[in-house]
Amino acid sequence: MALLGVLQLMASNDATESQMYEAGKYFNAFWFPGNYYDLALYFKNKEGKAFKNVSAQMLLGKDYSSSLGSQTIKQWLAEKGLI
Repeated sequence: MALLGVLQLMASNDATESQMYEAGKYFNAFWFPGNYYDLALYFKNKEGKAFKNVSAQMLLGKDYSSSLGSQTIKQWLAEKGLI
């Protein structure tokens, strides 16, 4: 709900869709630091990408920013001995 408020405020100030996705990426990283640390670790090790270079739209999707997505990432990291 808090992110919705941020996005509504941004929209009322003429932010672009891209800017809103990017803000959502970093707000979620602030609100869910453990999950987003895991995501950063996952992308660094699996794809060689720094967190800042991961697509915000993809990252905020259900494959990564959901309960199931988080469990899948955590399982992958555990299988690789990274956590």
